[in-house]
Amino acid sequence: ALPTTLGALERLRHPRERTALWVATDHNMDNTSTVLREWLVAVKNLYHSVEWRPAEEPRSYPDEEGPKHWSDSRYEHVMKLRQAALKSARDMWADYILFVDADNLILNPDTLSLLIAENKTVVAPMLDSRAAYSNFWCGMTSQGYYKRTPA
Repeated sequence: ALPTTLGALERLRHPRERTALWVATDHNMDNTSTVLREWLVAVKNLYHSVEWRPAEEPRSYPDEEGPKHWSDSRYEHVMKLRQAALKSARDMWADYILFVDADNLILNPDTLSLLIAENKTVVAPMLDSRAAYSNFWCGMTSQGYYKRTPA
């Protein structure tokens, strides 16, 4: 999945020289860090800046049931990574931030332009899925927050 995701990022039409990459890893049980490191070395001169946050540990979380289980401590760790990325973007006065995970494929090369053209405070592309996961759900609270619903 990772090489496909990186290829999709390379195909996005946007001014790379005005784009900063903040890349972190989590819960790697494969060669993710090596693949990311090699890719970042290959593309770093195309971008305004590149920040690499390799995290080999933890390889597991104390409350997980297996490597694909998203335990509370794993969610907390990933949210801390995203907060660090958001802080980095704020510190450099970034106009926009896009969070991408290795299993999210952005296929339309104009996605960034389309999202920016929405002129919204928060906006995201709809990720379609043949499995249960996606970035949209049926359940929502009256305040507009995600609410767990049966699959």
